[in-house]
Amino acid sequence: MAADFEGTIRYTEALYHAEPEAYRALARAVPDEVNTLMLVGHNPGMEELLELLSGHAEAMPTAAVAHFRLPIDRWSDFSLSGQATLVALWRPKEIA
Repeated sequence: MAADFEGTIRYTEALYHAEPEAYRALARAVPDEVNTLMLVGHNPGMEELLELLSGHAEAMPTAAVAHFRLPIDRWSDFSLSGQATLVALWRPKEIA
């Protein structure tokens, strides 16, 4: 792989144009030994998810990446409560 990622990649069509609840449900099913999770999806669900997690509305253009820190010990505790910390938000125009 181009990124030299050697972990598990799981594809699902469940996140295609999904509502934030679909992301929450998928995250809650992740095994607790997984420390880092990357969810890739489409708008408007991604922008809605970002706002629900952080409490801040931000534009998520195509290929944007948001990094959150969650106040949870188990993935089953993942919620859309607005308690996540938005660590960074990268938009393509800001990186190039």
